[in-house]
Amino acid sequence: MKKIVIFLFFLLIIFGCEEDEYIPTPKLLNCRVEYLNFNDDRRFIDNEYSFAFNSDTMSFKYSNGNIIKTFGGFQLVPNGTNMFARIYIGDVYDSLIYYGNKIAVFTRPENPYFLSDRSKYGYLYELDENGKLIKFTRRDGLEFNYIYQDSVILEKKSNDVTFRKFYMENDNLVKVVSENYYNDELIYRKEILFQKFDKNPNPLKNKYYILGVFFRAFSENNYEEFTINEYGKLNDGTFGIFNTFWFSMPIYYNDNNYPMFGDYE
Repeated sequence: MKKIVIFLFFLLIIFGCEEDEYIPTPKLLNCRVEYLNFNDDRRFIDNEYSFAFNSDTMSFKYSNGNIIKTFGGFQLVPNGTNMFARIYIGDVYDSLIYYGNKIAVFTRPENPYFLSDRSKYGYLYELDENGKLIKFTRRDGLEFNYIYQDSVILEKKSNDVTFRKFYMENDNLVKVVSENYYNDELIYRKEILFQKFDKNPNPLKNKYYILGVFFRAFSENNYEEFTINEYGKLNDGTFGIFNTFWFSMPIYYNDNNYPMFGDYE
């Protein structure tokens, strides 16, 4: 009787392990631009150019399970006197090169997005052993370090100046805040609020190096809405909101509960 009990116990362990067997994240072959966010991306300089779109999808090419090329990016075009606009087209692509915990991203054709931008160089993303972003180096050499402190991530320059603060809640990025001071007085504040999270897996988690994915990459789950609020001195002398922007895009899911940002393999 004792041998039978032991045998049944091992069967339970075996079948229990099979039920809990790891299922790899399915490969997302493409993503609609509505689910991407290009504003406030450190690849660009905020508010310098406007965005326009001639394509509605970004597609991915894989090798050995890694994304090695993304198709879809911005081409700089004239837009009025001494003005430019960034047009999103399918002919611009990023090549991704992996070595160790670093990913280098080269955008082609070469296209400088601001005066000091060195378009022939690559962006460099450095991750820790858990896949979290710890450093981003822009093509002009400017470095951003990411310091994790409990539920807050500090985005710092190499001289220890804090650019932005990222606030986490339930393993999701829920708020990004940047502030400007003059003579120790707060004169400007910008906050990005990510809202309406689901409980489903995020296929873009830790993929900071894909254009437009940066903010989504910090989260375990998927947000459906975001709000941008800008604060400053108002006409009555008080400090308050002078501009706000809200965006919502519904998310649908496949049979495995993954968001249908695009098609899966």
